[in-house]
Amino acid sequence: MNETGNDSLKTACMILLAALVLLLIEYIRYRRQVADICRQLRLHREEKTNIDIRTGMERAELIHLRDSLNGLLDDGRQERAHYIVQETRTKELITDLAHDIRTPLTSLDGYFTLLSQADSPEEREKYRMIIAKRLRVLWELLEQLFTYAKLQNGAYRLECEPFDGGQCVCETVLSFYEDFRARGIEPEIDIPDGEVLIWGDKTAFGRVVQNLLRNALIHGKDRISLVMQPMDTVVRFQIRNNLRDSWNGDIEKIFDRFYTADKSRTHHSSGLGLPVAKQLTEAMNGEISAEVIDGDFVMTLAFLRYREINFEK
Repeated sequence: MNETGNDSLKTACMILLAALVLLLIEYIRYRRQVADICRQLRLHREEKTNIDIRTGMERAELIHLRDSLNGLLDDGRQERAHYIVQETRTKELITDLAHDIRTPLTSLDGYFTLLSQADSPEEREKYRMIIAKRLRVLWELLEQLFTYAKLQNGAYRLECEPFDGGQCVCETVLSFYEDFRARGIEPEIDIPDGEVLIWGDKTAFGRVVQNLLRNALIHGKDRISLVMQPMDTVVRFQIRNNLRDSWNGDIEKIFDRFYTADKSRTHHSSGLGLPVAKQLTEAMNGEISAEVIDGDFVMTLAFLRYREINFEK
C-alpha cells in the first residue's frame, strides 16, 4: 500500500475514533440525564416537592419525556390537593352531623323525662310536640345523608315516568304548613290549573322541592314565592325568597357538598340539601341554577315536559 493509501486509512481511523468518542460522550450524558431524572422522580415521591422535572440536554426526545413526566406529576398534585380537600370536608361533615344528631338526641332524653313526669295533659302535649319536632329533625338529617349516599353510586338510577308536577309541588308545600305558620309566612304560589306533566321521578322531584323550601325557610326572611310555568319542551319551576340581613353565603359554592352558609349550625343544616337537589335534578335530565337578585335568593329549575317527548317503550 502506498503512502497516500496509508494516510487515507489513518484519516478514516481517526474520524471513526472521533465519532466513537463523541458517541461514547453522548451515551454517558444520556445515562447521566436518565439517572438525574430518576433522582428527581425519587425526590418527588419521597418529599412531595412541587418542583418540575428538569433536563440538562435539549434533545427532542428528552424534552418530550420531561414534559410528559411533568404532566403526570401535575395530575398527581391536583389529585392529592382534591383528596385533601375532600378528606377535610368529609371530616367536617362527620363532625357536623355528629353535632346535629347528638343535639336533638340529648334533648330528647331530657324531654322524655319531662314527659313522664308531667301531670297535666297540656304539659304532656307540649313535650310530645317538642319530641316529635326533634325526631323530625333527626329523620330529615338521616334521610338527606341516605339520599346523598345513594346518589354517589354510579349504578343508582331513578324510575322516570310522567307525573303531575303542579300537584306534587302543592302537596310538598302543604307538608310545610306548620313551618310556614310558625314563621308567619304565607307562601305565594302561582301554578297553572290542570295537569302539568313532567317526565321524571315523582319522589325525587318532591325531595328537590322539599330541599329548596327547607333552604328558603332557613335562610329566608319573610317572603317565599313559587312559580311553575309550562313551556314548549320544558316545565320551568322557580322558588324565590328574600334573604336575612345576616346571610353571607357564596353563591358560587351553594351546590358544593357539605357547604353551608350558616357556620353556627343552629339550623341543623348538613350542607347537603342543595347538592342533593342538584344531583336529583340532573339525574332527571333537568337543569338547576341559583342567583341573588335584588336581595332575593332565586332558584330556577327546568324539567322535561312529558307531552313534548316521544318516549320509546
